[in-house]
Amino acid sequence: MEEQSDVFLLKYKRVKLRIRRCDVWMISREWSLWRKYYLPNFPLKGKIVLDIGAGVGETALLFFDYGAEKVITVEPNREAAFNLLCNRHLNDWNIDVYNEPFSLRHLDLPHDYMKMDCEGSEKLLLAVNYDKPCVIEVHDKKTLEGFLAKGFELIKNVHENIYLISNAK
Repeated sequence: MEEQSDVFLLKYKRVKLRIRRCDVWMISREWSLWRKYYLPNFPLKGKIVLDIGAGVGETALLFFDYGAEKVITVEPNREAAFNLLCNRHLNDWNIDVYNEPFSLRHLDLPHDYMKMDCEGSEKLLLAVNYDKPCVIEVHDKKTLEGFLAKGFELIKNVHENIYLISNAK
């Protein structure tokens, strides 16, 4: 890991990942959780992943590592999106970057699988019937109950009021 002012350049296999100093701990702590719960129950080879709450591309790295052809990212934080663009360039990733808050129109983008971890955005999904395979991080009990009523399954209680759910059976 090389330090560059407020960011680190993390080297993983043949990939370089520019990450914010404040994200180093989170990525190291959550990588095994993502590998266990963020991957679908089918091969990603040749698939397109919609990554809502993409950060700097740490989960895009996971999806590419497991064969995704393309990752479409939505990241509202400007600094994170800038680093995501840098990581796209550093690694020649096939990524589209939307530096904006999540909206339901993003669901119209072509994709085979969705990961959503964008605090509060998951509530918007309760208004639609989303049936593509996905994993969603839910941030309150009431929203969790709404998803469970729609047929989603609780796959992990991460922390108090943080839950991972999926509709991929």
